[in-house]
Amino acid sequence: MKIVDLRCCSTCPHGDRCTLPPGHDTGHNHRGCDCNAGNEPVEGDVATILAASGDHVAQFFSFSHLPPHLQAVSAPFAALAAGIVRDLPRNPERTVALRKLLEAKDAAVRALVAK
Repeated sequence: MKIVDLRCCSTCPHGDRCTLPPGHDTGHNHRGCDCNAGNEPVEGDVATILAASGDHVAQFFSFSHLPPHLQAVSAPFAALAAGIVRDLPRNPERTVALRKLLEAKDAAVRALVAK
């Protein structure tokens, strides 16, 4: 799963923020956009944004070290964290948002592994 801002084209529901040049081939199956359901989690772009954020808590959203069934739970939280870092100014409230999102991610992972 990639973060939402990796728009693919104007035919995509998220096309208003497409990062590909105008007139590109639209036959690419919406690669890079979250409307392309069924993609395996991909951490690269998310990890880059989070690493550059300067927020200490951002490191805890990495998921590539997890087994696939836990990656599927963790990846959406990492993508949302990257969106928060990308779209909101760095201040104490952004840090609170990331910390609470981390708590939610941890709870979701525990829900999956609970016996």
